[in-house]
Amino acid sequence: MKSRTFGHLRWAALAAGFAVLACNLGTAAPPQPPPTGGQESVTPQPPPAAQANSPEPATAAPPTATATITHVLMPSDSVASGKLIYDVESRDTASAKRAPYGDSYDINRLERPFLQDMTYVPDLDISTFQVKQDDNWWYVSVELAGKDPNNAMGIDYGVELDIDHDGFGDYLVWAHPPYSSNWDTGPVRIFQDKNHDTGGRSAEKSDAPITTDGYEAPVFNGGIGDADPDLAWMRTGAGPHATVQFAFKESWSGSVFMLGVISDAGLKDPKKMDYVDRFTAADAGSPVRDNKNYPLGALFAVDNVCRAAFGFNATGYEPQLCPSTEPPATKRPRTPSPPTEGPVLGPPPAVLCLPAGTLIGTPGGPRAVEQLRVGDAVWSADSAGAKLQATILRVSRVATEPGHVFVHVGLADGREIWASPGHPTADGRTFAQLEPGDFLDGAQVTLVEAQPSKQSATYDVLPSGATGFYWANGILIGSTLHQ
Repeated sequence: MKSRTFGHLRWAALAAGFAVLACNLGTAAPPQPPPTGGQESVTPQPPPAAQANSPEPATAAPPTATATITHVLMPSDSVASGKLIYDVESRDTASAKRAPYGDSYDINRLERPFLQDMTYVPDLDISTFQVKQDDNWWYVSVELAGKDPNNAMGIDYGVELDIDHDGFGDYLVWAHPPYSSNWDTGPVRIFQDKNHDTGGRSAEKSDAPITTDGYEAPVFNGGIGDADPDLAWMRTGAGPHATVQFAFKESWSGSVFMLGVISDAGLKDPKKMDYVDRFTAADAGSPVRDNKNYPLGALFAVDNVCRAAFGFNATGYEPQLCPSTEPPATKRPRTPSPPTEGPVLGPPPAVLCLPAGTLIGTPGGPRAVEQLRVGDAVWSADSAGAKLQATILRVSRVATEPGHVFVHVGLADGREIWASPGHPTADGRTFAQLEPGDFLDGAQVTLVEAQPSKQSATYDVLPSGATGFYWANGILIGSTLHQ
């Protein structure tokens, strides 16, 4: 995309002033979840077990027969685009044997498409997923950085359903190779967690080491011996954003749930989920180079994504909830598009802070800015740039209207960030003043562009210490709350 320089815009001079006004509306207390009403969760009912017939005594064992499955209802071959969810990709930093960010062990967010020696596996790396519903089916399309789901190492792919949106997975739609480009039930299994222990003792935090049985109960066996052999399907290569595609019946799952996806060439054991409850953070290792547990240890070759809400209005406090979809604060655009005139013709409706989904550096690993609270520990830096641990003194959440503009800045080393035009950098500039060729946090700026957003709020934090600096998406920046 051709860069859009903010220094030449008429409203750039006003950016810093607006920032102080908009982001210092006071420390916002977390809103209370609204009462649920008119939204009824439908708990999937596992199909009844097939009736077993008692065989007649036989004098000789009959030859083994291949099971024949008669299908009545199949998914559509043409699946429209649906709700799009982004994930962090590691392909841009794979040569450095690291993930850029996006691996947060404290909230069961794994970005580990690497072998234990940090060899990158693009067929494990989830880029996006989309969810679409028609009269009979839910479709889940998973886009991978690679293009070979039938990778020789044997990669399992799955869809987790949280029916009561409490952070504990209830059902797992699981596929094991070999896969076909045609709809097929053969690779698919469904498992249920009947005793509510997929998250261990807590919904998302690691409770390791703990012993649970995860998704322990089989529900669907690829159509063999199942009361409904058409319950769930899978195929590959269905389109540029559907390297892997699932379909399962709406009559089984209902229409109210949280949904996330996973790729797995490591443990590949539904009974051991959630994997963060099997290993301590130190034993599991980390793919992020500045994490004290780098490199990967016992937990490797797995990638998962946050969970999106369907059929109900999320409060924002559901465990493992996707923070946002626009702008994709952890997604690097592949094909830049020409700048549009709309978002840069006049002053923005308000000068705001950071979008939801921006990952803030903490001693426990990156955390989404909207999940941080007063008293949480974060990494900061002194005026000389020395890294130090700090405590959050203030947090800010500012409601926004659709159409406000973020500055998207990309660096030569692959890091990128979205921020309000008036948000301060660590060296005293604002994001509106950055131009391609400048340097930010030790790397050359290669991209500066305006991006309108549909997000409903923006966020900022104030660490303790003299500077108020913190790392956002791996880039050291200032805080609008610092006086």
